[in-house]
Amino acid sequence: CIKEQRRILTQDAPSVQQCVHLAEGPDRKLWDRGMRDTDFLTLRLGAGTVPASITIKYAKKMLSLEEDALADRPTQIAEKYKEVSDCPITIDFGKHSTCGIIGDRQACILLGKNLIIQATAHHSYDDLRIVVLCDAGETETWAFNRWLPHLFDDTRSQRFIANSPAQQKKLLDGLEEILSQRWTDVSEENQGTCKNGMRPFYLFICASLSVSSHTIMRYLTANDRRLGVGAV
Repeated sequence: CIKEQRRILTQDAPSVQQCVHLAEGPDRKLWDRGMRDTDFLTLRLGAGTVPASITIKYAKKMLSLEEDALADRPTQIAEKYKEVSDCPITIDFGKHSTCGIIGDRQACILLGKNLIIQATAHHSYDDLRIVVLCDAGETETWAFNRWLPHLFDDTRSQRFIANSPAQQKKLLDGLEEILSQRWTDVSEENQGTCKNGMRPFYLFICASLSVSSHTIMRYLTANDRRLGVGAV
């Protein structure tokens, strides 16, 4: 049961390497998550230990005047199998739409890249758009995103990646109009939305601090899944 739980969890949240293989395809699991699916934008952060899905029940040890070498065995077995190691640790951006990554800069960037790779492998560009904001010095670091269809607008005339304050302001001004309209729609009627928000979902990768001074932050930090927006 322990191995089966690990297998199922890993199948539901594959590694970055497996996501790359999906994109190299063809594979029927590419873009197989829609906005109405419960695992929409549930992405893998890494691997770790999770509680076991089973509970081992056993009779409590009774007081005895005689020593029994096997008396502690049930407790030892229950302790051994109460957790499952080497399982995917995930985050649901539908529930936790705004979050931060703290730590070594390069490790943070690597995790950001991994999230993008997973997101674009599991979700189609009809359901998900990604916005990358970075500083000029890290342009090449994020250059792999340039041709992903998830980083273009509907007309494919604008790419959602900016590496200077001027470019970022222009991009964010336009996206703020979209989010402002969504805010109005949600406030007035709560219609035309599914449980994971309006379509497409905009996932902002904020590798530059300049975004923090833009008025779009009111929507990025609202943590309202109905808006269909999240930020890292």
